[in-house]
Amino acid sequence: YTNINNQSFKNVAEITVEKDESNNVITDRDSTPNNLTNSQKNNYNPGTSTQGWGYQDDDDYEELVMPGKYFDLALRKFITKINGADLEVDRTPVVDPSTIAGSKTTATKTHTKTALRINTGDINVVGKYKVITLCGSTRFKEQFIEAQKRLTLQGCIVISVGLFGHSGDTEVWDNMDEGELTKTKEMLDDMHKRKIDMADGIYVINVGNYIGDSTRSEIEYAKATGKTIEYLEPQ
Repeated sequence: YTNINNQSFKNVAEITVEKDESNNVITDRDSTPNNLTNSQKNNYNPGTSTQGWGYQDDDDYEELVMPGKYFDLALRKFITKINGADLEVDRTPVVDPSTIAGSKTTATKTHTKTALRINTGDINVVGKYKVITLCGSTRFKEQFIEAQKRLTLQGCIVISVGLFGHSGDTEVWDNMDEGELTKTKEMLDDMHKRKIDMADGIYVINVGNYIGDSTRSEIEYAKATGKTIEYLEPQ
């Protein structure tokens, strides 16, 4: 049971049923299920019992006292780099909290209004790091891991595959029939495209210039959505 007002947030938990591991109703010698009345829930006294632990010793009670003031929370996004280069003009907002006084709940935020020139295909970094999704056949597990380490140390957030179905994780397919196997592979292909949606670009693990059908589909998707494309081995 949760009770909220303008001053505090109160949470009260009590035992509601007593059963054993076989789901049989039993009697607990230390508690009485559903013993709290609505009045007790709304006006809970955490020190009512003889030991000062609430109406029942095993009641769980927390009270968070809220400050007598409201604040506005705002998410601000701003471009910090274009194509990996710092901006000529710093557009980081400057927040002045001193304006929060009396009944005011919003700080003053200022930043330069100088426009940025952005061309089609530019990588605009919102925050500090470029995001890269790795693509390629999962048979190249060692190369995936090496690329992830190298790109991470270069200052990139790296999104990789969830499992290596062709090199070490083959047991995931063992108990699937043909229909379930097809459905799972379709799901994994779609999930990887969603990972591409989250990234600024892709890095293709093309060992020996091998690119399978799934990877080729991901490359075409990346092109269609304006992502940068880099390869482990030159094309």
